[in-house]
Amino acid sequence: MPGGVFWGYSPIHLLSIFVLFQITLGVYFARVGNIIGHKKCMTYTYIGGLIIAGAFTFYPDRLLYKVFLSTYS
Repeated sequence: MPGGVFWGYSPIHLLSIFVLFQITLGVYFARVGNIIGHKKCMTYTYIGGLIIAGAFTFYPDRLLYKVFLSTYS
């Protein structure tokens, strides 16, 4: 996305950075025994990494959008 609002990156790239950060933080919390913090990080990772990223795959002009949602005339 040259010239995009996120310095040339798409929102999925920023989401990937968020997920990597949450994984690292979650492992840290597990190692120090903060189970509540670990659980929150893993929940955010699940929501961000699977649900939101999965929703991005159905963005118009992407392959899965064309396969499942596009109407062919």
